[in-house]
Amino acid sequence: MTRERSPRLAPRGQAISRSYTAEHLDVAPGYVVDRLMDALQEEGAPRWIGQVVSGIFDFDADTFGEIEALALLREDCRRTARLLSTLSFEQERRLEEARTGRLIRMVLQTDEAAGFCLSVVPGEHITSFVFEINPDTARTTVAQADRVLVDLVDSLRRKLGLNSLNPGGLANFRERRPAADGDPRASPASRAEPAPATAGDPRGPLFDSVRSAVGSESLHWAARARGREIVFSVDQFEHPELVRQFRVMGIDARRKFYRDLATDALALTNRVGRVVRSLLGGPVRRIVLDVEQGAVVIHRLGPEDHLLGVTLSQEMVGETEATLTEIAAVHTVA
Repeated sequence: MTRERSPRLAPRGQAISRSYTAEHLDVAPGYVVDRLMDALQEEGAPRWIGQVVSGIFDFDADTFGEIEALALLREDCRRTARLLSTLSFEQERRLEEARTGRLIRMVLQTDEAAGFCLSVVPGEHITSFVFEINPDTARTTVAQADRVLVDLVDSLRRKLGLNSLNPGGLANFRERRPAADGDPRASPASRAEPAPATAGDPRGPLFDSVRSAVGSESLHWAARARGREIVFSVDQFEHPELVRQFRVMGIDARRKFYRDLATDALALTNRVGRVVRSLLGGPVRRIVLDVEQGAVVIHRLGPEDHLLGVTLSQEMVGETEATLTEIAAVHTVA
């Protein structure tokens, strides 16, 4: 099944919320199902939310409507949710070397749709999908769904007596707005910063945009990868404010780790694309790997051309995502 062949979803206001529990569960945890159902009613909520534990689908809830043909769509959601959970485990292992904590949130976005996989506790994921994205409102649509899911996961953790992991940095994120001269809230690009460390080819408008955006506050490292080659990289790892970030893994080792990650960007986006294409369409335009201490963000600029960015601050994940989205919007060619 492809997204083009899927029946249109019933309008949200006309769709009845329903839930399904997998046969291997005698009874689903009532409070979890209730929270899923509640989340579906929130403004900007996704149309499908499910739980996967240790790679096995447990239960879901949706507002698709009662169209019989949508049974195929529901099955595709469950299948893809299991694959995303497995992919999340794999990427968590890939990121372990950086010593930045567990992978707590993964976001995948195409031109048509978006997928989310958030960790409640180790081995337990909340997965979700947003469909029928309007290109003109895509950023707002995905951000609203993201906030609903973060609130859902936080509420499930509170039920277990656990604090929020601050996925997406959404507890502190404010939409970035142009700041007046002298405004202390100005972005790093508008404040005096030591010259960042750079490597590779510095020519071109994309390099200029990245160099201006990299700073000590949010976007700490960024690079352009073409195929398996690094075109350029820029970082502020040597800034005095970031010294505490390199006590476990030194600056040179951290640079090598992220450069190696950048050379794998094409293979990762291609693999993710195969996992989600039947449900979300393609190509995959954006991947967010949000760990306990920051995030890695990947944007597709062209068929073999990618922009990668890293923040080491969990509170600034949302800011970093917004910055890279703005840069990519200007420099994406296909």
